[in-house]
Amino acid sequence: MTTLTTCTICNTTYDVEPIVCSKCDYPFSASEEEKSTFVGQLFSKKLIIQEARVKVKNTQKILWAIGGVNVFYFIILFSFHPTLNIYILDLLLGFVFIGFGFYAAKKPFRSILISLILLLGIYVSNALVDPISLFRGIIFKVIFVVGLIYGLLAIYQVHKIKNKNEYFKEIDW
Repeated sequence: MTTLTTCTICNTTYDVEPIVCSKCDYPFSASEEEKSTFVGQLFSKKLIIQEARVKVKNTQKILWAIGGVNVFYFIILFSFHPTLNIYILDLLLGFVFIGFGFYAAKKPFRSILISLILLLGIYVSNALVDPISLFRGIIFKVIFVVGLIYGLLAIYQVHKIKNKNEYFKEIDW
């Protein structure tokens, strides 16, 4: 009769007790202190992943705010100058950012990175046309850019964790 060994972390079953779990790297043959250290580090990584989810949700809110500002800007300018169709770009950009905010729930890295590149492109192109425009709303611009970078860094940190351990690859956003 064979005794099966089950990993206490990921529930992977083995016929023969391995040195370490092939899925989560749990050290079967380590001392109790080393096992405790491993479990503590594992839960620390889980916490990082949970915090990254919150950061992505905050980044989604930033994208929605950017989109909302653009749509609001269009409404205000169009109400004063209904014949100028040049402001339609602000409306379209607003909807693009709002869309990326929703898309960030499924593909956070891609949507946030594209949004950041688009936002920086808008800021640079506006600055080339009118250098003073770079300083208009500088606080909001800094908050938006830093918020998007903050979200990207959190996602990158999760990807590093997931690539080092099979156990974390199953954890979804």
